[in-house]
This record gives sequence, structure tokens and C-alpha cells, in this order.
Amino acid sequence: MNSVPLITRAIGTSGIATRIETEMAKQVGRPRQLTVLALLVGIAVSLSRHGKVRLREVAPLLNDLPRSQRTALGLTGPVEPHNVYYLWSQVNKALAPTDPNNEQHCKLSQKLLDDLSDALLDVTLAGMPRDTRVVMDDTAVETWGRRRAIKSDKDARQYRDRGRRIDTDARHGHRTPTAVADTDKLYGYHVTALGQSCGANIFERIRLRAANASPAPAGVALLTDTVNARERAGMSGIDAVLADRGFTYAKEQSWATPLRLLGIANIQDMHPLDKRFVTSGRGYDIVDGTPHCHRMPTRLRKLTRPTNLSQAPLTANPTKKEQEAHAERAQQVAQFDADVAEREKYAFERHGKTANGERWSCPAKVGKVLCEGCPLAVPAAEDAPTIVDPPLMPPAQLRKERPACAQQTILIAWNENEKHRQPHAWGTAEWRSTYAARTRIEGAFGTVKNRGGLVKGWIHVLGLVKTSLMTMLLFAMHNLRVRAANGHHLPEGPEAIKVDDELLVDPDTGEVLEHVERREPPART
Repeated sequence: MNSVPLITRAIGTSGIATRIETEMAKQVGRPRQLTVLALLVGIAVSLSRHGKVRLREVAPLLNDLPRSQRTALGLTGPVEPHNVYYLWSQVNKALAPTDPNNEQHCKLSQKLLDDLSDALLDVTLAGMPRDTRVVMDDTAVETWGRRRAIKSDKDARQYRDRGRRIDTDARHGHRTPTAVADTDKLYGYHVTALGQSCGANIFERIRLRAANASPAPAGVALLTDTVNARERAGMSGIDAVLADRGFTYAKEQSWATPLRLLGIANIQDMHPLDKRFVTSGRGYDIVDGTPHCHRMPTRLRKLTRPTNLSQAPLTANPTKKEQEAHAERAQQVAQFDADVAEREKYAFERHGKTANGERWSCPAKVGKVLCEGCPLAVPAAEDAPTIVDPPLMPPAQLRKERPACAQQTILIAWNENEKHRQPHAWGTAEWRSTYAARTRIEGAFGTVKNRGGLVKGWIHVLGLVKTSLMTMLLFAMHNLRVRAANGHHLPEGPEAIKVDDELLVDPDTGEVLEHVERREPPART
């Protein structure tokens, strides 16, 4: 997907170059030989080829383009490296906050960067279906710079000053250790991305924030912007989001409640430190977000999830140690499935939603268990479990102390363990088949990183503005590459820039590059 006309059409149609030129209109100086459109296209082509970019490579790349493509980019003469560096600094100056210490200025600058990113990614998704069930995750973007060493109390005081950092916008945070980065410490940024749970593995929205920013508020803001954008475009909204535990572990007022107000279901996995069992004293206990009979066996209250809920078959000629490990994992999965199936018989059944909460019915009233203390129980199957020590009391006392046992349905308010509520009970087959789609966005991140992007040194620029521009171009090139691989051609809108559909010639080898990039394994180092 190294077609310069395609990249030019995508960036030109998005209008981001025009928007940046407008922000730069108040700057004075002699006329520039390089346009913002040409600069962005040069960076995007380099990212599309290598997954990383150096500004010194942009000028030779633009000079080697055919005449028709240079004309479409507004180039009339040769581009010098200093033209690229000068324009890049002016773009940064135009988009950066006027006063970095003013919170309102920083918000306006961040809003402008988000709008540019949304406009570009929208063009790369033009004509493609949007799924109502989305996946969300974030990944680390390590800054090229490093913080200064703190060797004394004086250095520590100076370091707290914003101007003492090498990258003034980067912050310290945490990330998941990987084969490339074997530490959980990060100095840089996090990019939060929204993808599709089915279809083409593309990114719909991204947001770049400092590494110390809380993921939950950034995720809620991203979902809100996406819902509003889809509504304005007349597209279907978002019904559910599959998010990483870094988002769902947040307090319910930071994640679960805002999602409910947006009409989005929260499909999640349990965090090891979550409070997974809450007793109500009304005849039910909430276990992993779902109400269960309060007489459910204690051993079923907290189930330990195996590391992997599925495993690949044994390889040919496995060793004895491999066979034993495979059998042990299979036994753990089988035991987990059996415990989940047993616990499901004690689970309440959902009977609709209201403005104040959800209505549920006790398992004895739907024939899942046998309970002598339930006056409204219906006949159950022969293999249904029997409630041990049922609440045998007069009807009036039962309605007062155990309303869940005396009423046909009971209203459970939203503020009762809303953090863990989801459409399917945790651990069940329905939950597993739904939540399995969350790994799609991890695969998309992996594709970007395997090509050299988002790793230490993929760009040699500092600051939130420059890193955001590079990141949004990188993700846009990923979307265009996925479109080409799936046979989705980019439509030409009314504002699309018309260029001759010529093939690009590689300046190093003289080889003609096709529109769909050749899939080559990354070089091993």
C-alpha cells in the first residue's frame, strides 16, 4: 500500500492539511516552498513503507516522486531538508498551546489534535461498516527522550519544574511487560484506541495522552466522541464495549456508570483485586456482577479463572513434560467449566431494565433449583440442586427479610455493584465467546509494532503535538493497508484531490511498487 496518490487522496480529503494551514495563517515570514499536505504525505509514505520515519528522509522521498504527484502536492521545485525541518517546527508551533502552563490552552490544543486525528481516520474508514460492539485497549508509546538524572535534592526540585524535562509533555507511567519491553515502567505516552469486534481489524478512533493519565476517563471521553460522531453521520451507535481490565478496574463512577448513561454495555473480565462477592441481606448475593441465591455453596463464590480458557493441541512427538503440562491445563479448564455450570444454576434471571435498576427473578421461580422456602417456586428438573437450609418463615416475615424469595421479581438498583454488571454472567460460554473478540485490538497493535511502529526510536521527535501527528498518520496507514488487503477501495469524495494514478518507483532499487504492499517478514535484529 505504497501508492502515493492513495495517501494523498486520503490526507487531502480529510482536510487536516487545510486545517493546519489555517492555524498557521497568522504566522509571518517569507513564502514556503513546502506545503503542509506535502509534508504529511512524505511522513505518511515513510511510515507506510517502514513503520518508522526520520524527517531527513522526507525531502529525498518527495524529490523522487513523479512530476504529476509533485504537482498534486503543490511542489514546484526541489525540497531541501531545511524546508522540512522549518515547516515541521512551524506546524508544532501552530498546534501547541500558547501557554503550556495554562490548563485551558492545553485543552484547546488537545481538542484540535483530537479533531485532526478523527478527521483522518474517518476518511480511512469511509464506506466500511461499523460494528455496534467495539473493543478498546491502550498501548505504550515510549518517548524518544529520557528524563534527566536526579542526583541531589536540588536536582529533584529542578526536575519538578516543567522546563527541566527533555520531553516536557511525557510522564511516568506503567505498561504491561512484553518481549520487546521487559519492564512495567514507562516514560512517555499511552495511546487509547477503539477498534471493531468483527470484520476488518481497523482503528476507528485513537487518543494520545501522557502515561500518567488515568485510562478510564480517557476511554469514556473516546466512547462519547465516537457515539456523537456516529449519530451525526447517521450510523448505528455502540451497544457494547469490550475493554481491558485497566479500564474496567476503575471505580464505577469513572467507568461503569458513564457507560450505562451512554447506553453501552460493559463486557469485562474480573480483576484479581476486585471485590467479587457482595451480600445484600434481601435474599440474594451479587457474585461477579450477577445476583445469586444467598444459599449458594460458599465454594462457588469466587472461582479461579485459568490463564487460558482454551489451548492448542499437542505438537507432534511431545515430550513427557509437555504432555503432563497439557493435561494439567486441560484439567484446570474442565474444572472451571464444571464450577461455572454449577454456579449458573443458582443465578437469578434478568427480567428487564428500568430507570432505577434491573428486575431479576430468583432461580427457584424459573425451575433452576429446588427450594422449600420459596412460596412461588415452580417444578424443577430432576438434576436441579436442592437449596440447603432454606428460609422457612411466615409470608409476611419473608417479604420483609427476604423479599427476593417472596416476590415474583425484585428490583436491584444500579448502585448495587454496577461496576461488574454485564449482559452475560462471567465465565459462561456466552461470555467467553463474546469477550474473546477483545484480543482483536491487541492483534492490531501487534501488526503496527511488528512493522517498527510504536517502539523505542520509531520517531525522533519530542512533545505531545509532534508525537500525536506521527501516531495518527501511523494508524491511518495501518487502516489503508488493511483496506487494500481486504479489497476495500477508498472512495473518492467530492473534496478528494484528483491525481494521476501512477505507480511509485522505489528510489533505492528502481522497482515499481504495487498498490497493495508486498507482505515481507520484518528483519530480525
